Amino acid sequence: MIRHVVIIGNGVAGFSAARRLRREDNDLTISIFSDEAHPFYLRRQLKDFIAGALGEHEMILESRNLYRRERLSLFLQSPVVGLDVANQEVVLASRERVHYDGLLLATGCAPEPLPVPGGGLKGVFSLRTLAEAQTIRRWMQRHDKAVVLGEGLVSLQLAESLARTGAKVDYMLLGEHFWPDVFDPATSGVVAELLAGAGVRIHPRVKVVRILGRRGAVAAVELEGGTVIPCDTVGHGCSFRPSTDLLADTPVACADGVVVNDRLETSVAGVFAAGSIADFSNRNHISGRSLRQWSNAFRLGETAAVNLLGHGVSLEEMSASVKTELCGVGVAVIGRASLADVESSIQVEQSRRGAVYRRLVFQDDILVGVTLVGDTAHASMLEQHVIDGSMRADLGEGLLLALMEGEPQLTAPMETACPICTDGLHLPAGALIGSEFACNSCRSLLKLTYSGDRPAVIPAGK
Repeated sequence: MIRHVVIIGNGVAGFSAARRLRREDNDLTISIFSDEAHPFYLRRQLKDFIAGALGEHEMILESRNLYRRERLSLFLQSPVVGLDVANQEVVLASRERVHYDGLLLATGCAPEPLPVPGGGLKGVFSLRTLAEAQTIRRWMQRHDKAVVLGEGLVSLQLAESLARTGAKVDYMLLGEHFWPDVFDPATSGVVAELLAGAGVRIHPRVKVVRILGRRGAVAAVELEGGTVIPCDTVGHGCSFRPSTDLLADTPVACADGVVVNDRLETSVAGVFAAGSIADFSNRNHISGRSLRQWSNAFRLGETAAVNLLGHGVSLEEMSASVKTELCGVGVAVIGRASLADVESSIQVEQSRRGAVYRRLVFQDDILVGVTLVGDTAHASMLEQHVIDGSMRADLGEGLLLALMEGEPQLTAPMETACPICTDGLHLPAGALIGSEFACNSCRSLLKLTYSGDRPAVIPAGK
């Protein structure tokens, strides 16, 4: 019988698993071990903390009171350094051993050291934890010239947040595009414009060969070819890897993370993994790397929780997606949105108006990817279409055309009459042009469309 569950890690996956376990079993003992000093917070807000827009108390979403109220035993600054699966015990840094009946690994990913000479100097930062953000924030109170390396989201967030502190920021891109596994070239171009508008200077096709120091701290970066750019700060998000060190001498199978099955159980019975530490590469229907990079940790944590209690629930199909904000502009990337139409099976519909960019990717007329920049109001609806494998016809030509137009939604509430029963209809601002809905009175299926240059409601199918 499961009486004590140990969770290693207090991020989204670990925290959501703990709360689901409590809802499922009011008598269960739940212990959460974290190497951090803070209760639960959202990592996506770290850039706003560095910029000074949020204070520490605003970052902490759930104080210790919630853990006490739900009888979750939280052990902060208590890193787990070993695992004895034969005796079902975790080993703490203090050498204390804690017995478990069920174990959840939710330690996430950690940044790897910057692989260039000088990567260990003071003033070189990555960004994963609130403690690291605190260090960067204090450092930037005394420094004002930064260089950012890397193509992915962490590097983008660092560039934005450092610029918001008032620092001069130079962004060194090894290639030409940001996050090429996720962004298509046009999306990367929009993001580049946003960063430039925030004061970030972008240098494409350059390679930093070393970081130069003075008295143990960053003084400059040297580029391939000999150019030296003075700076006092280097930020990077170049490489993150699953935090699996404590599993090195255990039978828990690891590849690109901890290998799990559809129930998130590892190769050792009773040991589960969720969040960015989990490796799904052996599952045909799930992209492990995408789930690690993007936002499914909450659902993964809850799935692991119910399976720890023996419910045998298989992981549902999930669309890899990222939803964030860069320089005050919403960005949503869903599924395989970066695919190019270089093959006849791939069709791309895209439009841009100012900072608003939309891209829909179809493969054999099936929606497989979506990018939305500047207007992400309909990201959830389109994500469900990607998950469902909707055909182009399922979206409807009206909806597809509306998405590609400059004004795809009502800019103000609309009062009109049902064209079938004539009862009044109220459509809120933001309703998507081309979408279908049912009349509350006669239940007829209707469509919001344009009549000339004005929005109108017509029977669906016309």
